[in-house]
Amino acid sequence: MEIKIGLEIHVELKTKSKMFCSCKNEYGGEPNTRICPVCLGEPGTLPSPNEEAIKKSILLCLALNSEINKVSIFTRKNYFYPDLPKGYQITQYKASIGEGGYLEIDNKKILIDRVNIEEETAKSIYTEKGEVLLDFNRCGIPLLEIVTKPFISSISEALTFLKELRKLLRYLDISECDMEKGMYRVDSNISIPPNERVELKNLNSLKAFQEALSYEIERQKEILKRGEKIKRETRLWDEFKKETRIMRIKEEELDYRYFPEPDLPPLEIDKETIEELKRKLPELPYNKKIRFIKEYSLNEKEAEILTSEKELSEFFEETLKNYYNPKEVANWILTEILAYTEPENIKEIQITPFELSVLIKNVCENELPRNIGKEILKRKVERKEDIFKMI
Repeated sequence: MEIKIGLEIHVELKTKSKMFCSCKNEYGGEPNTRICPVCLGEPGTLPSPNEEAIKKSILLCLALNSEINKVSIFTRKNYFYPDLPKGYQITQYKASIGEGGYLEIDNKKILIDRVNIEEETAKSIYTEKGEVLLDFNRCGIPLLEIVTKPFISSISEALTFLKELRKLLRYLDISECDMEKGMYRVDSNISIPPNERVELKNLNSLKAFQEALSYEIERQKEILKRGEKIKRETRLWDEFKKETRIMRIKEEELDYRYFPEPDLPPLEIDKETIEELKRKLPELPYNKKIRFIKEYSLNEKEAEILTSEKELSEFFEETLKNYYNPKEVANWILTEILAYTEPENIKEIQITPFELSVLIKNVCENELPRNIGKEILKRKVERKEDIFKMI
């Protein structure tokens, strides 16, 4: 049975300030301390776009092979909810900053529909007493909405895409993409053609994403077996009951009463800015993985892990500069170094690429037994002992 999946990913950008004001963009802190009249939507205030956020948005569009609109429009999306102090969200609708494009995974191109610049809402905090508290520190943080075409055909394909997109965003230093902190959030549309699609929300981890989609596919199959119609609706994933439950009948887009933001002029992007940012694009993770396989004769799993974080891939290649033995260096990093740290924390490990290369060289040239080499590494990493004195 054919399945169609579309994804909406919301990404908090890593910038110094918020999208339309100068308040600090930082996670956590004392509630309601990083706010101002602009991000609270007080009358008489005017928004001013964040140049850093716009440039990071363009950078992502380039990496996704999207067409960058020379002129894009900020739009008001009108709806009433406690976490939205203005009564509308500044977003993009008809004229996005980026349209089309793709991200390549496993020799398949996952098509992108559009990339929008938005502002974040406040954070709702639910207490044990049943109260709902609001922290407006998050309100106004720059947000990117990345929408795929609904042509993803399996849950595993969707998961691979989400992992690759997260990796790309971290490579480009666009976002930290910490799902536990809400910096990388996913909604999904899922359908069994030619039936109506259902939107799934509250997918706050990749595990929840996988479980929710698996449940929803089976739920829709059962409805069709009974000869009933699937309703177009929005459903929430219940983490405790492990089921989706109805949130609301799906609104049409007109319900939001989109119209151009009168306080912001059209966003014009010149060719020089695009060319300048294009020159700053690093080697992208998928391309780097393919290169590692070809250039260093690594298998796919080895290359996948070594390119999972930009800093880890750089650590690997820096180590090779002093001792060129790709398979041996890869093996030491994957089995020994990553026993002491996660890939994203490689910068914090208490050994430099040069020191590691000297240690590996001594082991491979039979100057040191392998078990002694491992013990030296342990003492260096855990006790910060001088590696050259130990060798």
